[in-house]
Amino acid sequence: QVSQTNGNCETAGHKVNDPSKGQSAISIQTTGKMGYVALILVTPSPPTLATENGQRKVITWMQTKKVNYREVDAVDEKDVRNELTAISNIKGNYPQVFITDSENETKFIGTFEEIENLVELDGIDPEVLAKNP
Repeated sequence: QVSQTNGNCETAGHKVNDPSKGQSAISIQTTGKMGYVALILVTPSPPTLATENGQRKVITWMQTKKVNYREVDAVDEKDVRNELTAISNIKGNYPQVFITDSENETKFIGTFEEIENLVELDGIDPEVLAKNP
């Protein structure tokens, strides 16, 4: 199965294991210094303009911050989608962002709204954040 990656992504490869054999559908090999890859679960047919814009913004933020990422197409990669939505416990809400580390441990980071809040907090002085959790 062919995976779609962006130009900034430093993944050496991606393969989909066979979940019917008890294997995780998510398998990422990283070569980047950080040893992780952000997975962005997207839909190729956004139901609303807000969803489409949210997906575009998250991808733009990843590119701007030079984050290693890979888009996961919710339609073409159903096994990966099912595993990711089992982690997030959210279905039908796109985009969703996850982090997979060098040990192939995947953690849910958030939906568009949570990622937008993180991006907005990026420009705030850490002392202000510490005083206002």
